[in-house]
Amino acid sequence: MTLAAHSYDMLDQMGIPVWQLRSNAQSQAIADAVETVDVSSVSYVVISDCWHKGQEQQRLLHAIFYAVKINREDVAVLTTEQSLAQQGDLVDKTIISCVETTQLEVPVIALPTLSQLIEQPTLKAKVWSNLMERLG
Repeated sequence: MTLAAHSYDMLDQMGIPVWQLRSNAQSQAIADAVETVDVSSVSYVVISDCWHKGQEQQRLLHAIFYAVKINREDVAVLTTEQSLAQQGDLVDKTIISCVETTQLEVPVIALPTLSQLIEQPTLKAKVWSNLMERLG
């Protein structure tokens, strides 16, 4: 769909970004620049951009795995960039997203970010319930 110039201006004034498809060359350049994570031996992939930022986030994520009976060894944690670069490897995985938005073209279980869960502990019960329902 093409938009007229005034439509772009109106969307910009409202703070609404306009998404554009990347060319294959751009996508390949991104994939080449991002460190890959081996996901071949895991069933679950968690997307989190703040996982590496602190022990509190790591402990919280481990607690979430424990609460829903997922072994840590069966989980790979990727950043948003890594997940986009490795999208083809994620097709048969259960993907849990702890980022604001994801551009993946595969189904994901969307959760609040780890920072949001730390700041708002009342969300944890909803997360647990959502995961138990989705992971059965």
